[in-house]
Amino acid sequence: MEMIRTDHLMKKYQKNNQVGPVSVTVEEGALYTLIGAKNSGKSTVLNMLADITVPTGGDTFLFAEKGAFQSVKNSVGILPADPGFYEDYTPVKQLQFFSRISGAKADKNRIHKVLDAVGLGDVKKVRTGRLLPAQKRRLGLAQAIIHDPVLILLDEPTAGLNERDRTDVRKMIEQWHEAGKTIVMTTDNLEEAEALSTHLAVMHEGSVVVEGSLAELKQRFASSFSVKMKLSSEMSQYEHRKIEEALTLLNKSEERDGRYLTVHVASEEEIPKVLMVFLSNNVKIYEVTVRQDSLSDVFEGGLPYESTDETPTRAT
Repeated sequence: MEMIRTDHLMKKYQKNNQVGPVSVTVEEGALYTLIGAKNSGKSTVLNMLADITVPTGGDTFLFAEKGAFQSVKNSVGILPADPGFYEDYTPVKQLQFFSRISGAKADKNRIHKVLDAVGLGDVKKVRTGRLLPAQKRRLGLAQAIIHDPVLILLDEPTAGLNERDRTDVRKMIEQWHEAGKTIVMTTDNLEEAEALSTHLAVMHEGSVVVEGSLAELKQRFASSFSVKMKLSSEMSQYEHRKIEEALTLLNKSEERDGRYLTVHVASEEEIPKVLMVFLSNNVKIYEVTVRQDSLSDVFEGGLPYESTDETPTRAT
């Protein structure tokens, strides 16, 4: 089922700055990530989906209905960049208030269950103004799921968090996705996007420049493999010479770390050849680890930007 579809969705600003046109489709059960650097337009797109920002062009379809946010809002959970809590409210009162104005009608048991689930069980009665930034982020996540939505929109859910809190939030997102929720999120962290997502859309200067399933993007950009071999801890000059001969025959890039030697190959089919060359040269191999290179490995220096006819002057 098609959960979200945008058709040339656009937001124009002054001085010819704009985000879009953006045309993407999010299927039911996907964890779809809009990834890009700051000011790439990813948050603007999410805000247009969430009815926070009014588009100046194009159409949005939610649950196959055009411009249907108001009619389906009880099925959508949102974590905006700034949820705008009342500082004098406790987390319990904040969720009670949100439930009332949103029509979610969450009872007390549901509220306490959700606060426990996001790690706020010990601060339920603390005023929101006294919560730490990471705790407020968790409260924002609680507010997004209090009404058990089927579609969740998250704007940079781990931004500004330390490693422990980032790990906790990522686990929550994984659990929601495993429970069948469709999730659209934004991030500037490629490693995070790759770890969580089923689909990625890379944004640059307001346009989606690369888009597809994680498997498709890996096949397209990260089809290489690393073959890591554990060799003898003490080698003779003869063994060293045989290793060099094998590397010369393979003509592949390699890395060395003590007794470990890693050879990089362009495809999975080349892995047996690497091992055969070393073994035929009488090189003793005690352990082999094969790993497909990640998108993070490939794009360590930057995201995969490609030319597009729809690239605007600059995004906000």
